[in-house]
Amino acid sequence: ITQRGENIMDILIVERLHFSSDYIYHADRHNDYEINYVENGRCIMNLDDQKVVLREGDCIVIPPMFLHNFLVDSKNGCTILQLIIPNRAEWIGAKERELLLFSKAGYSKIGGCYEISETMKNLIRYARKISEYGYDRLYCLEVQKLYLELSIEIRRTDENSRQYENRIFNQVFAELNENYEQDIDLQELAGKYRVSARYLRRLFEQQLGCSAIEYLTALRLEKAKRLLAESDLSVSRISLEVGYNSVQYFGKLFKKKTGISPGTFRKNMGKDVAV
Repeated sequence: ITQRGENIMDILIVERLHFSSDYIYHADRHNDYEINYVENGRCIMNLDDQKVVLREGDCIVIPPMFLHNFLVDSKNGCTILQLIIPNRAEWIGAKERELLLFSKAGYSKIGGCYEISETMKNLIRYARKISEYGYDRLYCLEVQKLYLELSIEIRRTDENSRQYENRIFNQVFAELNENYEQDIDLQELAGKYRVSARYLRRLFEQQLGCSAIEYLTALRLEKAKRLLAESDLSVSRISLEVGYNSVQYFGKLFKKKTGISPGTFRKNMGKDVAV
């Protein structure tokens, strides 16, 4: 990081902020990067309608123009170490900017990053002595150190997140394949793995390009096609075999997805129709 004609102290704001219990910080959107570290206490941050719980030891990086506000725990206050980096800062190079904008979610939460807290405390301490010899250089070095620590923690958090998502997806994917003929409630299925139905939908869309319910439907209809072509089971029986209690609903769904009724599909496969 180089200053390139700008005084780094004129464009960086670093401070320790104390908030009382039940404090509400109203929604704000600004053209700055914001790094918040929870030194003690707990708060709930709203980020574009997403609620993120921050506890002691957690750090969050918020990019420019990202709407955010927070609510402090009702029982205890909260202390936050905050660093504000204006987007206009000339010394933010391509690599630094890429780091600050690394997350697809638009923000980055890092848990248990106690090394970052020490660095931010040093920044606060050096800022108070910036007029003394050498402290301006120490301050710049500490900013570089903060970027490096964030990079390390971000990579670790991303890897843990990917492993967790892969584990959840593989478990749900296997369950759908093994129990597709059962009456599956995706809300209950998501709850079984302690995730939301919305999260499950996003996970399947990332992995397969379709939602969990769309995959389940495709799985059931593929099995139905095989039974229609290879067995003498009635259409109503096949409907039950693939997880649909209503043969009327099954027939409508089959025609919607394939363009023909189950009976016509069976005829086209050279089988006699059995209702």
